[in-house]
Amino acid sequence: MLNERAIRKPNEINLMKNLNSLKLIPLILLSCASIFTSCKDDDDNVPEEPLKVELLKGKYFVCEGDPGKSNGRIEWMNKDFSRRNPDIYKEANNEVLGGRIMSFKVVDTLGFIVLNNPSKVEVVHMRDFTHVHTIKNLGHPNDVVSAGGDKVYISNGNGVHEKDTIYVFDYKSMNIVKEIPVGKGPGRMSYNYGAVFVANHGGVEINDIVTILDCEKDENEGTIEVYEQPIDVVVYRNSLWVLCKGTPVYSEESEVTYKGAALTRISLVGNHNDYPTVIPIKGFHTNATNLLEHGYGSVYCAANILCCYNAYNGEYEDGIAVGAFYGVAIGSGPEPEHYVSNVETGRVDVYRYLDTEKEEKLTIDVGPFVNSVVFVYADFEEGANSDNSCGYYNEYGGYGY
Repeated sequence: MLNERAIRKPNEINLMKNLNSLKLIPLILLSCASIFTSCKDDDDNVPEEPLKVELLKGKYFVCEGDPGKSNGRIEWMNKDFSRRNPDIYKEANNEVLGGRIMSFKVVDTLGFIVLNNPSKVEVVHMRDFTHVHTIKNLGHPNDVVSAGGDKVYISNGNGVHEKDTIYVFDYKSMNIVKEIPVGKGPGRMSYNYGAVFVANHGGVEINDIVTILDCEKDENEGTIEVYEQPIDVVVYRNSLWVLCKGTPVYSEESEVTYKGAALTRISLVGNHNDYPTVIPIKGFHTNATNLLEHGYGSVYCAANILCCYNAYNGEYEDGIAVGAFYGVAIGSGPEPEHYVSNVETGRVDVYRYLDTEKEEKLTIDVGPFVNSVVFVYADFEEGANSDNSCGYYNEYGGYGY
């Protein structure tokens, strides 16, 4: 059982003592998973015709690309979906990204686009989406997250025979300044109070740990053992939420189910393994990894159904939406908006809750394979940060703290 497992700590480090001693590093204006709100009315900054790639506030749909192809792109839409640009990077740079987009995050005034095939990270100015820098010579990069100060962490797998790492990238000097060894298959990451939590899904192998990184020291502080194949992780309301895919089981009819698939809530106060909350997940219809989000006091999980777990009172609701989901995002407006990417239809369904008794569903034709939505509603002037832009940091494309 999960609550009987011990935390494995390198060099007998007292994990909680170190976590409690970490300094709260102010977050600079960011991100997935990366949303911003603004003191100004969003509509004031929607440009007139013709559309110009400059100070575009709105929603950035991260289209991963078709399987086996390198046709990923980022599509922009304004707040009310009335204006759009199908490939904002191509519009700004007169060239395509040319890869499979794994993740897109906003940090300070920069956007980080993580790609496979080829493996690289493209850095752009969020003010006009023009290219700034390319981070090359990576193995299989998966995600990027702010680590406080002027740095980001990039999760990177290196295959079966090499050690997997987290790259520490200084975006002022545009250099990788350190590598942090972690478990196999580092994927999605989440920042909280000077620590980054990394879901180690195993890559081509099967893994069952979440790695904890000290952002002040840029060191591996230890691991928490969870169920097999943790594919996504978020930190919310003093808890670590981990979505584990479990072990695949194949039937004679070649159907795949997942034994031990679960959403686990682990307290970050006290012993990590004291009375964790485990919510069984019925299954997965896709190989997506961006299936966990939070916002409006709840954590949302999209496997073959969209379910909601209230972080305050523990109430659980499933069946908000049903389908083969490839990504989920929670809007950053005053009213809840749930975005789910439906592989079966190739579109993104948006569920708007206008009040407690009325729900509105919108279906947006966008793709291929949207794995996240990044909401940007802040001004990106040089040196902008959370203190002077009225923005606040959010990670995976659409949720608030």
